[in-house]
Amino acid sequence: MRALGGAIGVVAETLNFRQHGNPERVLPGRRANVIGARSPASAPNGSDGFANIEAMIADGALSEEDGRRRIAEQCGAPFVDITAYPPDRDLLHRKNISDYMRHRLMPWRRDGDRTVYATCDPVKGAAYLADQHPGVIDITPPAFVVTTRNDIRAAVSAAFGDYILTEATEALARDKPSFSAKRRLAGHQKAYAIIAAVALCLSVLLSPLSAGLAMNILLLCLFAPFVGFRLFALWRAYAPPIALSAKRRLNDEELPVYTIIAPLYKEGPVVRQLLDHFRTLNYPPEKIDIKLAVEADDAETLDALNTVDIAPNVHIVRVPPGFPRTKPKACNYALAFAEGDLVALYDAEDLPHPDQLRRAAEALTEAPPDIACLQARLCFYNQKQNWLTRQFAMEYGVHFGILAPGLQAADWPIPLGGTSNHFRTDALRRVGAWDAYNVTEDADLGYRFAAAGYRCRMLASFTREEATSTVQTWTAQRSRWIKGYLQTLMVHLRRPAKRLKLIGARRYAALLVFLGGSILTAFAYPVFTALFLGHLILSWPSSFNAAMTPLLFLNIAVLATGGAVAMISSALAARRAGFGSGARLAWLLITLPVYRMLMTAAGVLAIVDLIRQPAHWRKTEHGRSNQKTD
Repeated sequence: MRALGGAIGVVAETLNFRQHGNPERVLPGRRANVIGARSPASAPNGSDGFANIEAMIADGALSEEDGRRRIAEQCGAPFVDITAYPPDRDLLHRKNISDYMRHRLMPWRRDGDRTVYATCDPVKGAAYLADQHPGVIDITPPAFVVTTRNDIRAAVSAAFGDYILTEATEALARDKPSFSAKRRLAGHQKAYAIIAAVALCLSVLLSPLSAGLAMNILLLCLFAPFVGFRLFALWRAYAPPIALSAKRRLNDEELPVYTIIAPLYKEGPVVRQLLDHFRTLNYPPEKIDIKLAVEADDAETLDALNTVDIAPNVHIVRVPPGFPRTKPKACNYALAFAEGDLVALYDAEDLPHPDQLRRAAEALTEAPPDIACLQARLCFYNQKQNWLTRQFAMEYGVHFGILAPGLQAADWPIPLGGTSNHFRTDALRRVGAWDAYNVTEDADLGYRFAAAGYRCRMLASFTREEATSTVQTWTAQRSRWIKGYLQTLMVHLRRPAKRLKLIGARRYAALLVFLGGSILTAFAYPVFTALFLGHLILSWPSSFNAAMTPLLFLNIAVLATGGAVAMISSALAARRAGFGSGARLAWLLITLPVYRMLMTAAGVLAIVDLIRQPAHWRKTEHGRSNQKTD
């Protein structure tokens, strides 16, 4: 960056606006002090002098407007309400929206041959412009007026709201259609599906036994590798943990600005808990930028937010209504207003560990640039509420404590969980952010990171959230997950040759094994049980075919191995979750097949949903538990 120095005193000629809160107009011939691009060093105490003001704003000791007025006074620059005196639209460019938000700086008006910028911090604004346009500012140095963060957000929303909504919904489908779930099946996929269906029907009519054997072999080829991976992950679970953590701690001044996105829809019962918990985060409040993405017509959540104290670093982003009404679309819309170098995603009922942001920031600071995302471990604060929540907690323990670390150990793509993801903002935008039409946008994003050459890693931190405690809510949530996995699998099977080239053979095979195996898990046990019974019926008494015997035993072996691995993994997860041992643990393991039957029911619902309403988001109800800790 070009060295910056000199005295404040770059003066703007004839700025034709009224200062907010001050009736005096800057008239022709008057001179208004406006800080220039070459003068930040001589502002009182420089940029460091504003840090205390920023902290006071974040703590609520100063209102946003009063704090910015103090900064304006120290710089000798005017304070302007840019909602009353909006920017010149000809100076604004939609490609620069993220820069306007991140640097809290936007072009406002023209003053002769130079541009006047509206900013929250003229010193940082001058440094940024000098870095981006070296040499240019020597000829036509810009000038600055001071405004609030809310005014910059409002100005961006007023100028680009429709564009931001369109991009949040359609950008991925438009720019990278092969990665979007907007279209269920590509043309060639439909043709292959029709051919496969016709071939299946003909084979069943001509030779039912041969068709059954062929399908059996196909299922084994698909499911056996997944069982093998789970066995590897279980073996790896007994090794030392490999979650990412930093070797050096950062002080507050070194920490980057962190944007938190929390999509809320009909979350009235839990918004107070969420905002109260955000206040406990061990991170400088002035460096936290919280975006609550709320549907504009969600009266329940908006009314609840009106009853709680909103911290100065919390911004309610009203997402305009429209199809699809999904969490990823809301996240994309909120991302346009993100100010942070890092982005964290949390659900409404989440209770992240207070040190999580700090640990993620430190880890990402040390990590190679190809590490785009860190996934914190998820667990439940109401895991002991009933049998269903205990089974759900065991399953989460297996996924985040065994399977995901196993994927990391093998350097395979990690399908992200739906919350407690910590992204590099630039990398997130580079891959197209979330797919508005995919109902497991998190898992899909993990694979798109892999296709773009990035990696995801587990973070040495955890988040507690609420487990669904009724069969109805659990089935709705699980059917959405299975449907999203099906969507993601279809997306990554559209151009297998291109995906193979992008991701690599080993990682692409791992993607197919994990996605396909996770889907088949919902159906595997009833299917393999039916096949086993079918073998017995066909082989009794005289039609026994010796060629079927190895296949029968192979089915039994795969089913038994998968069941044993599931039991051992669940037992390990239960012990780690504090369920203890003895009769209660034995009861949970014995009834695990019942839990698997619930998965099958959810899987059937997922297939129906995928056919009838692929982008429909089955809402998970929160706030049903009174337990906050175990």
